[in-house]
Amino acid sequence: MGLHVSSGAQPEPGARGQEAPVIGGAIGSMHGPTLFRLVFGALSGAITGAILGVLIGGAEIFLPQTGLGQVHDRAPFVVAFAAKWILYSDAIVLVLGSMVGEHVASVLLISPQSAYALDAQRMTAPAAARASRSGGTSSAASSHGAPRAGTSA
Repeated sequence: MGLHVSSGAQPEPGARGQEAPVIGGAIGSMHGPTLFRLVFGALSGAITGAILGVLIGGAEIFLPQTGLGQVHDRAPFVVAFAAKWILYSDAIVLVLGSMVGEHVASVLLISPQSAYALDAQRMTAPAAARASRSGGTSSAASSHGAPRAGTSA
Protein backbone atom coordinates (compact mmCIF):
# COMPACT_ATOMS: atom_id res chain seq x y z
CA MET A 1 0.00 0.00 0.00
CA GLY A 2 1.60 3.21 -1.15
CA LEU A 3 0.83 6.81 -0.47
CA HIS A 4 -1.38 8.39 -3.14
CA VAL A 5 -0.13 11.80 -4.26
CA SER A 6 -2.50 14.03 -6.22
CA SER A 7 -1.19 16.38 -8.88
CA GLY A 8 -3.46 19.17 -7.63
CA ALA A 9 -4.68 20.01 -11.13
CA GLN A 10 -7.89 17.95 -10.96
CA PRO A 11 -9.95 17.16 -7.89
CA GLU A 12 -10.24 13.53 -6.95
CA PRO A 13 -13.50 11.83 -7.97
CA GLY A 14 -16.16 12.31 -5.29
CA ALA A 15 -14.27 15.15 -3.60
CA ARG A 16 -16.34 18.01 -5.05
CA GLY A 17 -18.40 20.15 -2.74
CA GLN A 18 -16.38 19.38 0.38
CA GLU A 19 -14.93 22.87 0.54
CA ALA A 20 -18.21 24.65 1.37
CA PRO A 21 -18.76 23.10 4.84
CA VAL A 22 -15.13 23.71 5.76
CA ILE A 23 -15.30 27.35 4.65
CA GLY A 24 -18.66 27.83 6.40
CA GLY A 25 -17.30 26.31 9.60
CA ALA A 26 -14.24 28.55 9.47
CA ILE A 27 -16.33 31.68 8.94
CA GLY A 28 -18.73 30.64 11.70
CA SER A 29 -15.88 30.10 14.14
CA MET A 30 -14.48 33.57 13.42
CA HIS A 31 -17.86 35.32 13.64
CA GLY A 32 -19.73 33.49 16.37
CA PRO A 33 -23.44 33.89 16.96
CA THR A 34 -24.50 36.99 18.78
CA LEU A 35 -26.00 36.83 22.24
CA PHE A 36 -29.37 37.91 20.84
CA ARG A 37 -29.42 34.99 18.38
CA LEU A 38 -28.55 32.55 21.17
CA VAL A 39 -31.27 33.88 23.46
CA PHE A 40 -33.77 34.08 20.61
CA GLY A 41 -33.07 30.49 19.53
CA ALA A 42 -33.27 29.16 23.08
CA LEU A 43 -36.50 31.01 23.79
CA SER A 44 -38.18 30.00 20.53
CA GLY A 45 -37.15 26.36 21.09
CA ALA A 46 -38.50 26.42 24.64
CA ILE A 47 -41.80 27.90 23.45
CA THR A 48 -42.10 25.32 20.68
CA GLY A 49 -41.33 22.51 23.14
CA ALA A 50 -43.89 23.82 25.62
CA ILE A 51 -46.59 24.00 22.94
CA LEU A 52 -45.85 20.45 21.80
CA GLY A 53 -45.77 19.25 25.40
CA VAL A 54 -49.16 20.79 26.11
CA LEU A 55 -50.69 19.35 22.92
CA ILE A 56 -49.34 15.82 23.26
CA GLY A 57 -49.58 15.72 27.07
CA GLY A 58 -53.13 17.02 26.97
CA ALA A 59 -54.08 14.39 24.42
CA GLU A 60 -52.54 11.64 26.57
CA ILE A 61 -54.26 12.86 29.75
CA PHE A 62 -57.70 13.92 28.56
CA LEU A 63 -58.36 11.89 25.39
CA PRO A 64 -58.72 8.46 27.13
CA GLN A 65 -61.68 9.82 29.11
CA THR A 66 -63.69 10.49 25.94
CA GLY A 67 -65.57 8.05 23.73
CA LEU A 68 -62.90 8.35 21.05
CA GLY A 69 -60.23 7.54 23.63
CA GLN A 70 -62.09 4.42 24.76
CA VAL A 71 -62.33 3.23 21.15
CA HIS A 72 -58.62 3.92 20.81
CA ASP A 73 -57.88 1.86 23.95
CA ARG A 74 -59.83 -1.14 22.60
CA ALA A 75 -58.05 -1.04 19.24
CA PRO A 76 -55.18 -3.43 18.48
CA PHE A 77 -51.73 -2.16 19.44
CA VAL A 78 -50.56 -1.61 15.86
CA VAL A 79 -53.65 0.44 15.01
CA ALA A 80 -53.35 2.52 18.19
CA PHE A 81 -49.63 3.06 17.58
CA ALA A 82 -50.21 4.12 13.97
CA ALA A 83 -53.02 6.50 14.96
CA LYS A 84 -50.87 8.18 17.63
CA TRP A 85 -47.88 8.32 15.32
CA ILE A 86 -49.88 10.04 12.57
CA LEU A 87 -51.62 12.50 14.91
CA TYR A 88 -48.50 13.42 16.89
CA SER A 89 -46.39 13.71 13.76
CA ASP A 90 -48.98 16.04 12.26
CA ALA A 91 -48.97 18.16 15.42
CA ILE A 92 -45.16 18.40 15.35
CA VAL A 93 -45.11 19.34 11.66
CA LEU A 94 -47.81 21.99 12.13
CA VAL A 95 -46.14 23.58 15.16
CA LEU A 96 -42.67 23.58 13.60
CA GLY A 97 -43.94 24.61 10.16
CA SER A 98 -45.92 27.53 11.52
CA MET A 99 -42.83 28.79 13.38
CA VAL A 100 -45.10 29.85 16.22
CA GLY A 101 -42.20 29.60 18.70
CA GLU A 102 -40.14 32.08 16.69
CA HIS A 103 -43.08 34.45 16.29
CA VAL A 104 -43.86 34.46 20.01
CA ALA A 105 -40.17 34.81 20.93
CA SER A 106 -39.77 37.76 18.56
CA VAL A 107 -42.76 39.51 20.12
CA LEU A 108 -41.40 38.85 23.63
CA LEU A 109 -37.83 39.99 22.90
CA ILE A 110 -38.47 42.97 20.62
CA SER A 111 -41.29 45.40 20.02
CA PRO A 112 -44.30 44.17 18.02
CA GLN A 113 -43.49 46.56 15.15
CA SER A 114 -39.95 45.20 14.88
CA ALA A 115 -41.27 41.65 15.12
CA TYR A 116 -43.63 42.35 12.22
CA ALA A 117 -40.74 43.72 10.14
CA LEU A 118 -38.62 40.67 11.04
CA ASP A 119 -41.42 38.30 9.99
CA ALA A 120 -41.91 40.17 6.73
CA GLN A 121 -38.18 39.96 6.03
CA ARG A 122 -38.17 36.20 6.69
CA MET A 123 -41.14 35.64 4.40
CA THR A 124 -39.70 37.62 1.49
CA ALA A 125 -36.12 36.32 1.76
CA PRO A 126 -36.79 32.86 0.21
CA ALA A 127 -38.78 34.41 -2.66
CA ALA A 128 -36.03 36.95 -3.35
CA ALA A 129 -33.39 34.21 -3.32
CA ARG A 130 -35.40 32.14 -5.82
CA ALA A 131 -35.86 35.17 -8.08
CA SER A 132 -32.16 35.99 -8.05
CA ARG A 133 -31.23 32.39 -8.87
CA SER A 134 -33.66 32.23 -11.79
CA GLY A 135 -32.62 35.59 -13.22
CA GLY A 136 -35.78 37.36 -12.13
CA THR A 137 -38.12 35.58 -14.55
CA SER A 138 -40.82 33.11 -13.78
CA SER A 139 -40.25 29.51 -14.76
CA ALA A 140 -43.56 29.43 -16.65
CA ALA A 141 -42.52 32.18 -19.03
CA SER A 142 -39.09 30.75 -19.66
CA SER A 143 -40.35 27.19 -20.13
CA HIS A 144 -42.83 28.18 -22.86
CA GLY A 145 -40.30 30.03 -24.96
CA ALA A 146 -41.67 33.50 -24.26
CA PRO A 147 -39.02 36.22 -24.51
CA ARG A 148 -37.81 37.86 -21.35
CA ALA A 149 -38.63 41.45 -20.62
CA GLY A 150 -36.15 43.72 -22.34
CA THR A 151 -35.12 41.19 -24.99
CA SER A 152 -36.30 40.90 -28.53
CA ALA A 153 -37.99 37.85 -29.97
